[in-house]
Amino acid sequence: MKTKQPQPIDRLKVHHVGIATNNLDRLTDEYLKRGYRIINEVYDTKQKARLRLLSKDNQYNIELIYTKDPKSRVFNLSRNNYKKEYHICFEVKNINSAVNILRKDGYSLVTDIEIAKLFSGKICFMYKNSNLIELVELI
Repeated sequence: MKTKQPQPIDRLKVHHVGIATNNLDRLTDEYLKRGYRIINEVYDTKQKARLRLLSKDNQYNIELIYTKDPKSRVFNLSRNNYKKEYHICFEVKNINSAVNILRKDGYSLVTDIEIAKLFSGKICFMYKNSNLIELVELI
């Protein structure tokens, strides 16, 4: 029996891994000791969380997410976890096209496409079979 090949997404590559934490500075220090550097940090009012982006040459980026706000969508992930990897973000050439392709593969859009506060681009989150992914189209 032939299986239908999924449509490829143009220029799909790992941009970062998102990690929720209940101790932002301690976890940051661990990554700094491994050669990462802080390249940006913001407070995202929509997520009600501090976001810190770390980078290291020839490695994917790390996004650390920290909140104490029970109304934050990441609160339950971070309050009891020192380090909880919970999403992977893929860079795409065209976010609208990627969303359409992933919907055909069974993914659901769980956030609107919006402008990212942490980096220059558009982002959204999608979900399928316990897998949360983020898409980013850099500007």
